[in-house]
Amino acid sequence: MIDVSDGLGGDARHLADASGVALRIDASALPRADGVDELAAGLGHDGPWRLLLGGEDYELLAAIPPARLAEAAAAVREEEGVELTRVGEVVAGEGVEIRLPGGRLAEPGGFDQLG
Repeated sequence: MIDVSDGLGGDARHLADASGVALRIDASALPRADGVDELAAGLGHDGPWRLLLGGEDYELLAAIPPARLAEAAAAVREEEGVELTRVGEVVAGEGVEIRLPGGRLAEPGGFDQLG
């Protein structure tokens, strides 16, 4: 598990590298607050993706086995009152793939505090 305060792509890469796997993320599955699409349009962005893939101090990324997802979601809902959102999958390989609607890929960048 990792917080995504430095951007989903970069922090997902840290998780994938530490685990020796690859992550495939479906950007259309990312949770988004009301008004994000309008804000992105007002800023001249081509969709909300730049905002959604940027850092967020209040979101966590965790890899949970598919067979345990329902159990984990119920526990988090009961204990914390929040919903888990499945945004991708763990696969063999390395790196991070972030797929945007329409099949385009987003660069899995992020802020690097050490770079």
